[in-house]
Amino acid sequence: MTEATVCTSLRAALLRLLPGAIIYKHHDLSTKGIPDLSVNWHDRTAWIEVKLMKPTEPVAAFKKHFEAVQLANAVLLERQVMTLYFVTYPINGELRAVLWRPTDLHHLLLSDFEVYNWRRELACGTFHQMIEWVSMRMGLNR
Repeated sequence: MTEATVCTSLRAALLRLLPGAIIYKHHDLSTKGIPDLSVNWHDRTAWIEVKLMKPTEPVAAFKKHFEAVQLANAVLLERQVMTLYFVTYPINGELRAVLWRPTDLHHLLLSDFEVYNWRRELACGTFHQMIEWVSMRMGLNR
């Protein structure tokens, strides 16, 4: 499993749950610093950055997954539209996910992980539960 396959699976699932959505995958050098996916459905837009973690990664390795330029751009986007870090990790053969707002993730990365309040994530659960969470948020007030 790679981050690219997780991103492809996320995109396919969102297309099934949000009929008619336009979802762009941003993945070349000219889009450096831009989140992986932009999801457009009716009058809503969401930006999603996908990360694949190893469950046993040390804190230093965890922090290296998050580029400063990309995080800064995500924080700016979050001021206008829904912007999420979709952080995935396999546990016992199941893919799990945690959703973070960029500003909360930024605070986490600057903090001492040992004393940080981990309850600041938006949601956590199985990969598919988190996809459903995103699709429900995209459909609010419809």
